[in-house]
Amino acid sequence: MAVIRRFHWKVNKGSNDEFIELHREFEDNYREKAGGTKMDLHEKVNGPFWVYLADVYFEDWSGMNSWNDFFETEAGRDFGSKITATAECIDEEFFLTIDY
Repeated sequence: MAVIRRFHWKVNKGSNDEFIELHREFEDNYREKAGGTKMDLHEKVNGPFWVYLADVYFEDWSGMNSWNDFFETEAGRDFGSKITATAECIDEEFFLTIDY
């Protein structure tokens, strides 16, 4: 079983490239420190433009604690400030994978 936390991001006009670069920076430098095992970025192609879905995978619910703890650190707060300067998180969802 894996836990997936999905963030819905509405990117500010003109910030598309910067948002994608920051997502890559997080994947390369912070995701493991924040407790994630994998992360995917999807561009929503129906509905409003400039909406991205970021899926963060965790082994189990305890990974969520690591995620929340990371964003209480100086590095986490600094990165959070950079990403929220380019986009607004407009929704979040949680999923469990089904092992069958």
